[in-house]
Amino acid sequence: MTYTLYFVVLAACLGGAAGGLVHAMLVGPLNKPAWKGSPIDPGAMQHMFIGLVAGFVSWLPSLATYSAAGHAIGPPDLIGACGSAIFVGISGAKWLTSAADRQQSDMEKAQLREKRE
Repeated sequence: MTYTLYFVVLAACLGGAAGGLVHAMLVGPLNKPAWKGSPIDPGAMQHMFIGLVAGFVSWLPSLATYSAAGHAIGPPDLIGACGSAIFVGISGAKWLTSAADRQQSDMEKAQLREKRE
């Protein structure tokens, strides 16, 4: 059975979102105080979205190769797309979250310096 490129894109995006969810669970509990009455922490959704984008972007070169070469896409390709996108989703969410935290701490330091002066 062969699949279209859309299935590979879907597998990569779902794998990336799953990786972002794993990262959100590693960072902290998902049941933090709710935001405006929502039972789900919006930070977890942000991690999932970042993971989804990271998984998609990581598979762009492979997708271009598949479409140009006319490669027949089978189940191993879908499993590979999903599996590798999970790891990319975890690491991409971690990298972007740490960069945002670093930027926030720099802003807080600058505000403290302004208050001292």
